[in-house]
Amino acid sequence: MLSNLTSLLAAAEPLGEIDAWAVVLGIGIVFCGLVVIILVCYLMGILAQEKPVADTTVAQPEEPVEQKVLIEAEPEVVVALSAVIAEDMGVDATDFRIISIEKI
Repeated sequence: MLSNLTSLLAAAEPLGEIDAWAVVLGIGIVFCGLVVIILVCYLMGILAQEKPVADTTVAQPEEPVEQKVLIEAEPEVVVALSAVIAEDMGVDATDFRIISIEKI
């Protein structure tokens, strides 16, 4: 089997000067493209990082807090709200607990 492979390689025509140059040029273009993709990904990673925001808020004097009206929710409403919140958060409804429902 090895002799068959050797005979096939010996019978193959050598690449001409132009063919070899085309192969080298093609491989070079592919690697240059890969380097460009790597650089673009690196720059996008730098640009996408969140920058820390300085806290420029001034302490306000506390105002009296209004009493919030708690609603006596029916169980069906609680189940529906749980399903909507779970779907939006992408978690299971058993992963969190609704403590209270307040009217806005």
